[in-house]
Amino acid sequence: MEKKNISELLKNFDFVVPEIQREYVWGDNKNKQVLVQFLRDLNEKIELGETNIGFLYSYQSGQEHYLIDGQQRYTTILLLLYYLSIVDSEETYVEYMALQKLDSVRPSFSYRVRTHTDSFLTNLLKSKTTDPQMIEDQTWFKRDYRKDTTIKSMIGALEVFKEWVPKLQNLTYKGVINNVCFWYFDVAQTSQGEELYITMNSRGEKLTDSEQIKPRLLNKMGDVMEKEKYGKKWDDWEEFFYNRSLRGDRSVNSIDVAMNNMIRITLELISKREHDNINPVEDAEVITLADIECYMNAIKHLISLSNGKYKEEVERLYGDAESDGQFYVLKSLLTELLKGQTDEHEYERVYQTIINHVRRNKIKSHIDFLNYLDCYKNSDFGFYSFIIDTQNEYASKVFTGHELDKVKLC
Repeated sequence: MEKKNISELLKNFDFVVPEIQREYVWGDNKNKQVLVQFLRDLNEKIELGETNIGFLYSYQSGQEHYLIDGQQRYTTILLLLYYLSIVDSEETYVEYMALQKLDSVRPSFSYRVRTHTDSFLTNLLKSKTTDPQMIEDQTWFKRDYRKDTTIKSMIGALEVFKEWVPKLQNLTYKGVINNVCFWYFDVAQTSQGEELYITMNSRGEKLTDSEQIKPRLLNKMGDVMEKEKYGKKWDDWEEFFYNRSLRGDRSVNSIDVAMNNMIRITLELISKREHDNINPVEDAEVITLADIECYMNAIKHLISLSNGKYKEEVERLYGDAESDGQFYVLKSLLTELLKGQTDEHEYERVYQTIINHVRRNKIKSHIDFLNYLDCYKNSDFGFYSFIIDTQNEYASKVFTGHELDKVKLC
């Protein structure tokens, strides 16, 4: 793994966005606030000096490198540099075009396997056009471009730049191309035993637990297409927690907290062991990316149930909840989902029973609770029936005395 600024990446790598990767979406109407927040954060960080904005994951095929993850940020940066180079000067624009190597057999960045997207990007960069209203008036603009999600988002991104760049004084061409950097990972060269505890930037910020376990989980996958698919999915998961409708006014740093907690929950429910912290080396052997996907899908489904009643339980993942730091209620609801429950009344029974248990501090053993959920998930019983009618040792440890009497009464 190496830290490289944008200038180094453009000079030394020919990145291709593979067909399986998601579309570029940060410039569409749904995600424009994500893009605005990214620009504002970038502006603040550049003022402090070198700015690390995360990871680029790829694998090498011949002399090209196919992006697995980081496409949204990298595409945004390259579009931003295009805009800034034109704002700066003709000399700067020529310099940037030389780095892009558009007339080369292998450009520095391309959508080569997506014909429309690739031709649009090439024509856009050569056109020196930044005004969204003028782009569709260009002679090279094809009618089919209007149907391409990535193209529409790229035009939308330029619209955001036009509005926001004048307000953000640190977003200059030189500032971005020299000071903004990524940690670059060639997945094929990443081994599970590699030490990943390194500083993330010049201020000594450690990699988060999720950032450390991610390459190890990708490395476990032998199939390149699977690596690409899950690189895209991981990006989707982070964007889910980035979304303002869920995150509210919480800082961008809370996204890392939410991802870490989501992985912790997955580990605990699968291993039936407590994980106060993620151990990337050991825990990468316990779960898979498919396991995380399973629980992330359950999280998304949970928010849609009962008119969003359980959204608050998902928001606890950001780490600012005053109670239920072990996510007992959330784990119980997720177990119900993985059990395949379709009756919303059953979710209400689970919710009310467990939340009362938490409020009264009745759960004495986290391990017993995890084992109880595992046994319940694999049973054919409903929630109350499993507690009352089975001889399960963990159910009898979690629900006792007055709490058990209440379940029987219900």
